[in-house]
Amino acid sequence: MNEVTILSLVYDIRFNDADEGDCYAGEGRRIVSCHSDRATVDAIVAEFNPIFTQAEKEDIVFPIQNLNRLLKAKFGFTIHDIDNGYNFNLVAETFNVEGG
Repeated sequence: MNEVTILSLVYDIRFNDADEGDCYAGEGRRIVSCHSDRATVDAIVAEFNPIFTQAEKEDIVFPIQNLNRLLKAKFGFTIHDIDNGYNFNLVAETFNVEGG
């Protein structure tokens, strides 16, 4: 039996209600990568979760600001590429994989 760890970016989604303003619309998820070594994923989570938190404070979309530039280089996207997302958090989930 083998294990695989999936690294995902989870985030809250909001929409703009005409009467209420910004409202919670649920949770979004983007699979970022898959790994056979959990320690590698844990290191990525520890390094980049603080960057995601700080990148949300970068209001300027273009030119891409410093922290979002780091995210683009590592993952291929910035937080501004995810429409209506906020509270970004990397999570790791390990699954057993059976195969023959």
